[in-house]
Amino acid sequence: MDERCENRQRLTIAYSLTACKLIDELIELRLFREEKESWIEKAVITRVWICCTTRMAEETPGKLQELLETVTRNLKAPLSPQATHAAQTVRVHLSQMKFANPPPQLLWKKVEEAYGLEQYTQTEDWCRTCLHPLLEKAGDVNKSKIARQACLPLHFVHDANAV
Repeated sequence: MDERCENRQRLTIAYSLTACKLIDELIELRLFREEKESWIEKAVITRVWICCTTRMAEETPGKLQELLETVTRNLKAPLSPQATHAAQTVRVHLSQMKFANPPPQLLWKKVEEAYGLEQYTQTEDWCRTCLHPLLEKAGDVNKSKIARQACLPLHFVHDANAV
């Protein structure tokens, strides 16, 4: 039974990685050419949703930051406040979830999850993703919350380096 669960988990991760690559290609090869910002925003939100609702590899924040950099270079302005809010607080109704134990649905929850698991480097990476210039229209309250959360792992990282 454990082997089947491991296989299913590996397949889920593989499907998620493939979906992310396809969305990245869609954005880069088609949507930038069409110059439809609303479509690009929806694709970015979908990409964030996949990253936050599946148990993907640890390189997820880095890959997501790469996409955000690419989008930043090709858009005239940051994402709209609505798209930024959606990217940071994407929610899925439980009726739509197919998971026995659904993972967190919020981008900033990935910060809290990594911090709770004492993965401080990954916590910093997720904070950097949340504070990316493309998401600058997050609002002062959200920015403050993320900035405070970003400061927490620094204490532990510096203490560990001092020992």
